[in-house]
Amino acid sequence: MPALSGRAAPTACPKSHSPAVKLPGTVKSGGLAEVLYDRMALYEELEHLVSQLFVLFAEARTSPTWGTAVVPALRAWAVA
Repeated sequence: MPALSGRAAPTACPKSHSPAVKLPGTVKSGGLAEVLYDRMALYEELEHLVSQLFVLFAEARTSPTWGTAVVPALRAWAVA
């Protein structure tokens, strides 16, 4: 996993402006530090999932079969 150096620190969102993504798993109840570390671990898991999805997309998009197999399959799926 890439290092976090050079990235801005995440800021807290007010309840009315919470992100539209659900964390994988659930946050355990407990002390403030425990809940914070649990949420951090879940966000890292989410970041890893999104990164892996992007890698899979990039591999498919740059493959020779993109135009002949993937695009027709996507079109068929979109009209189904």
